Amino acid sequence: MELNLPLEVREYRPEDAAAALALRNAVFSPIGPEHWPQSQTAAVALLDGRMVGVIPFTIRDFEIAPGVAIRGAFANSVAVAEGYRDRGIGTRMMAEARSFLPRRAEAMFV
Repeated sequence: MELNLPLEVREYRPEDAAAALALRNAVFSPIGPEHWPQSQTAAVALLDGRMVGVIPFTIRDFEIAPGVAIRGAFANSVAVAEGYRDRGIGTRMMAEARSFLPRRAEAMFV
């Protein structure tokens, strides 16, 4: 079921850190704030200012052949808040990630 509410989907900003980590930890095994900086960026979804989705990405070099490396953006997880799943939020965050990740990486890995 598609979400018919005013959803803001955009690239992560530094002020999103606490909310993004809290949502990620509510859905998956918790990590500490010291591990969050390993994700250099993320796609986030906000509903009325409340974070309801986050996809953190780690960006690093990835060797595709001996001596040939590309910059890859690796999705660490797709977290959507309870009660908002199966409404297309993850799909919309991935679409937004495809718009901003090319500035940072040559490929996206999910």
